[in-house]
Amino acid sequence: MAEWQIQPSQARKERQAQKLPAWRVAADQAWERSGARFMMQEAGERADPPPTLLLVVLTGLPGSGKSFLAAQLKARGFALVCQDQLGSRQACEEAVTDLMKRGRRCVVDRCNHTNQQRDLWTALMATHAPKVKNACALVLHLDGDVAECKRRVLSRMNHKTLPPVAASAAVVDDFARKFEDPSQARVWTVEGAWDGRQLALAVDASGTLDEVPPEALAPPPPPPVEGGAVARLVAMGWAAAVCEAALQVSNADEAAAVDLLLGHSAAEVLALAAS
Repeated sequence: MAEWQIQPSQARKERQAQKLPAWRVAADQAWERSGARFMMQEAGERADPPPTLLLVVLTGLPGSGKSFLAAQLKARGFALVCQDQLGSRQACEEAVTDLMKRGRRCVVDRCNHTNQQRDLWTALMATHAPKVKNACALVLHLDGDVAECKRRVLSRMNHKTLPPVAASAAVVDDFARKFEDPSQARVWTVEGAWDGRQLALAVDASGTLDEVPPEALAPPPPPPVEGGAVARLVAMGWAAAVCEAALQVSNADEAAAVDLLLGHSAAEVLALAAS
C-alpha cells in the first residue's frame, strides 16, 4: 500500500513506533491537513483500467481472406459474427449488440468497405460494452491485390453469395472502386502474404496496440505433419468428418474449405461431399 493510501491514525502509530524526528512529524501532519492524500487517492480510483480488445472489425475485398482469419480468431475464443452466416447486416448488428452487452470478444466478418460501415460497429461497442472493460476496437484491413482476390473468388466452390462466375469478379472490381481506406483510431493494415494462425495470435495478444506488430507477419514454424489441414480446421470448432468433407469438396484448399464451412451447415457440407 502506498503511503498516501494509509489512514491518518495508522500513519501516526507508525511514526510513534519508529520514533521519527519532530520535523518529520510536523511535515506529515501538514500533508494530512492539506487534503493532498485524499486527492491522490481519488485520482487513483478514477484511473482507467488497461484497455481490453473487445471488437475486431475485418475489412477488405471479397477473397482477401477475411473469413479464414475470422475462423482463426474463433479458434482463439472470439465470437464470430459473419454476414454470410446470419444473412443480413441487421442480424449482425443484433448479434454484436448482444455480445457487447455481455462483454464478449467478437470479430465481425464482412467487407465493411466504407468508414461509415466500420464506424457502425465501433459505435455499438462504445454504446453497449461494460464501462469496467475499458473496451477498444481494432479495424483489421486485409489489403489484398485485386487480381489475387478475383482469382480466389473464382476458385471457390459452393460459396453462397459469390459463385465462381464472371459476374463475381465484377463484384470484386466494384468493391475495389468504392473501397475507402480505414480512418478509425486503431487500424492494422496487412498487405502481401500472411499466415492466419500467426496473425490471429498477434491480434489476441497485442490487439490493443496502435500498429501491427512485426511478429504478426513473421512466418510461423511449419505445422506438424500429424493431422495436417483436418486438425487445423477441427481446432476452429468443426467436427473432423465435416472438415474432411469440406476439404474434399474444396480440392484440399484450406481457405476455400473454411469459406464452405462458414457458409453451410454440417449436413450441407456432408451432402456436397457425397454428391
